[in-house]
Amino acid sequence: MNKFLISIIFVFGLSAFSQEKCLSGKPGNNHLSNQLKNAQANSPISKLISAKYGIGIQTEADVCVNCENTKNPIVDHQKVAKEKTFIKTECVEAAGTIQMGTNEISCPDGKIAKHNFCFTKKHTDYQNAVLSEFYKCVKSVNPMPLTIQGLFEIYTLESGFKPAYSSRGGNGLGQLTSVFIKDLHQKHRGKIVFNKILNSNEPSCEAAKLIIQKDNLKQPTLDNKCDFTQYGEGLERNMLYTVTGLANTWNKNISPRMKNYSAKYSGNPFLQRAQEKALMNSYGFGGNAAAYNAIFTLSHLAPKNFVAAMDKPLIAYKNGDNSTAYTMRIKKKQDIIGQKLSEPLKSQFAKEKSSACLE
Repeated sequence: MNKFLISIIFVFGLSAFSQEKCLSGKPGNNHLSNQLKNAQANSPISKLISAKYGIGIQTEADVCVNCENTKNPIVDHQKVAKEKTFIKTECVEAAGTIQMGTNEISCPDGKIAKHNFCFTKKHTDYQNAVLSEFYKCVKSVNPMPLTIQGLFEIYTLESGFKPAYSSRGGNGLGQLTSVFIKDLHQKHRGKIVFNKILNSNEPSCEAAKLIIQKDNLKQPTLDNKCDFTQYGEGLERNMLYTVTGLANTWNKNISPRMKNYSAKYSGNPFLQRAQEKALMNSYGFGGNAAAYNAIFTLSHLAPKNFVAAMDKPLIAYKNGDNSTAYTMRIKKKQDIIGQKLSEPLKSQFAKEKSSACLE
């Protein structure tokens, strides 16, 4: 393929990127698009993931099938994607249309203001790839009941997949808090999972290792929120920390509390979802206390009924708080997602809920 044609494809790609329809935010506010474009060109983490999943501007070598025919070259975009993402594109896009609030972090200055960044399909495609890659990595070194379905539900509630969203309660895609971040760097807790990743030979852990190796030299904090929001390293760190943090919580907090329950219902087809619901509940504002109360109160129920009860109010007898408020909010947000889908996925979602969004 000649240089002129390569230039045409490159310019067209940039033009399409800038003009893409906003799922949310203000058209023309291309802060996130500029960030992502820069990350895919310069960040080793973004370049690695983008290449594996065929995300972003492709090179001649990636897409050209008959390069010798410069007048009518065949470009096969299907050949680009070497890895498949785990969530259906339409579901991530539907989550991206939800307005989560207008406070966002601009980077690299790290300032909080009402920016209304334009959020597009380019962003959801990339984040789907990052999530798929890091989930494969963490699950390969640390078995846990957490599924892609559960992560989709968490991210939909926490941020609607918007990477720069910030609130008093947390920051970025997973709305991470300082306490959650510090817990991951405790030698007897999150560091255990981090070290498993560093010692892994799994190809899916290559990008995760780049983040962990850097963080081992200097532990990141929310003093610089861009470290957990900006494309190229921050957004990726946020997603890696979410998955790794949930693995840590399962190992150290939820699994021990469910040990007898898990043994009693071993082999039950609904056990994993019951375990996952309990784990997800710990991620919410009630934390481990809410999760512990739900496990203690609902352990007399078989897994199928346990799962159903996690979507209903469960008032703690000590302080009167609703111990299942977080999982109830997840269900409510998923009901909204279901209405945003087109047929036939909309009808499938009505029957199967968020599991319908899995590839």
